[in-house]
Amino acid sequence: MENLAKIITFLFVLATSSYAFGQPSESMDKDSAQKAQSLLEEQNQFKNSVGTTAGIYKQGRIYWSGAAGFANKEKKLPAKSDMIHRIASISKPMTAVAILQLVEKKKLELDVPIQKYLPDYPKKAKGDFTIRQLLNHTSGIPHYQSKKDLKFNGTFENLTDALDLFKNRALAFEPGTDYMYSTYGYTVLGAIIEQVTGLSYNDYMTKAVWGPAGMTRTSVEFPGVNPSGTSALYKQDKKGRLVSDKWGPLTYKYPGGGIRSTSEDLLRFAGALMEGKLLSEASMQMMMEAPSIEKQGAPYGLGWFLAEDEKYGRVIRHGGAQAGTSTFLSIYWDANIAVTAISNTADQHGWVGHVTNTLGRIAMNEEIPEDELLFKPYPLSEKELKSYKKKFRFENGKKARFRPKNGRLQVNIKGNPTFYVYPEGPDLFRLPWTPIQFRFERNTLGEIEKAYLIQSGQEILMQ
Repeated sequence: MENLAKIITFLFVLATSSYAFGQPSESMDKDSAQKAQSLLEEQNQFKNSVGTTAGIYKQGRIYWSGAAGFANKEKKLPAKSDMIHRIASISKPMTAVAILQLVEKKKLELDVPIQKYLPDYPKKAKGDFTIRQLLNHTSGIPHYQSKKDLKFNGTFENLTDALDLFKNRALAFEPGTDYMYSTYGYTVLGAIIEQVTGLSYNDYMTKAVWGPAGMTRTSVEFPGVNPSGTSALYKQDKKGRLVSDKWGPLTYKYPGGGIRSTSEDLLRFAGALMEGKLLSEASMQMMMEAPSIEKQGAPYGLGWFLAEDEKYGRVIRHGGAQAGTSTFLSIYWDANIAVTAISNTADQHGWVGHVTNTLGRIAMNEEIPEDELLFKPYPLSEKELKSYKKKFRFENGKKARFRPKNGRLQVNIKGNPTFYVYPEGPDLFRLPWTPIQFRFERNTLGEIEKAYLIQSGQEILMQ
């Protein structure tokens, strides 16, 4: 049952979208550009995301960028490729780059206690932690501890003040002995940047990272400030309806999740890294070194999740999940290619991951079968769908309910938002863009009596 919690975090939301833009460069052939745009427009079929922007960096330029859906569905404002989104945790690798720049300038050391730069930060019973440990999430600083943490509604004038939210909490473990992803750890890094440079986090990032990379539409999310072209924020409520997502200001976590940008600016950031405009080759190699303590399933370097592609070599990537946004950025380092996708709708991890991975294959000139590019539901009549209207219970007692809705099944698992699965074959349904399936079994009378939740070949029984 351990995987059940992971599985039901893939939540997809109902949206209305009908307008799209695609901008192939002169270097991208029309067939590839059409595949990329068709991929984005798939959200129209499944109505999972209000608006999505995406792009490819290749051959030293933004090779293709596109958008589908709406920046604001109430006002019918179409999404555009330069639409400004929250980028959530993709803020972290940007902060990591700024830190390593300061290391290169010998203004910071990676492996000394952080009190050298923040002398008032409380010492911890479990030991001192370092900048390196903050970067790779081995400091022991816990992540959000409650919904109150996640929905914090206050504001801070600077990041040193923001440390008051958590600096007196105990560490989860002795620094350097375990891994725990922590946005708060990156708030500490931002406070160090401000203390060492004498500039605000936003001003330093503009001077040292965003400006040199040509990222003209990137900044922290200042409370109450919405530049032209900023997307509205959306989420799904408990009844499956799309509603505004307006959680509070982000001043307490600018360095780890409080930056706004565009898909095109994210590609410029990736390009600047690959072209050596932001960091030395030695610093980039250090970012991509796998730590001795690994996150289960994917090691985390200095600001990036690390992967190795069988065909194309090293990949550094980061995703983000936050109120009103779902984001993903992948850099195929050895192939000199980057791809990104951003949705203005929360809980769209599967969607933006699917878009990013598929755009990567397009950028690599892979032949992609039509059924892999676009998910086509298996045809079932409304009458046939009604046979799946059932309630089941997992082994741990958690209840699941399936109800037919407009050619798909609405799934309600107690304690989680509604999501939808689509027929993939007889008695088989899939959560699009994920490995998650639901398989139903019938008795000798043809009545459904069991169901299985399937992920990566593992089946979890529901009765």
